[in-house]
Amino acid sequence: MNYQISYFRKALGMSLSGVILLFALLYNACEDEPNCGCDGKKAFDVNDHQGTLYYELESDYAYFVSDVTYTKFIFCNPAEFSDTLATFEQGGRVFVSGTAHHECYRNPYAPPNYLLDLQSVRIYEVDD
Repeated sequence: MNYQISYFRKALGMSLSGVILLFALLYNACEDEPNCGCDGKKAFDVNDHQGTLYYELESDYAYFVSDVTYTKFIFCNPAEFSDTLATFEQGGRVFVSGTAHHECYRNPYAPPNYLLDLQSVRIYEVDD
């Protein structure tokens, strides 16, 4: 009987240690990106990238999810394009162009998100 209790305590201790170690690794995995943010260094240009548009005009929040890379681009300047964005259907298919920047806080275990200084957005049309 004592043997079973001792085995249970060891297993419980190892499980708790594993959970604590996992949380510590995940917490430390999130890191600040140098030269980040909408005013930071340019990561790359986005030219007529195809995807899906989502927006909340009341809170000046808009983003785009790429069909190609499944990357999320959060717009730096949705207020400048609020009239244009309002003409698109929520979840509508569009092409966007702009300058992408790194987020300041990113998790290397999650897909990357970028900030996008939006220059143009137009409806996705298929030529017949």
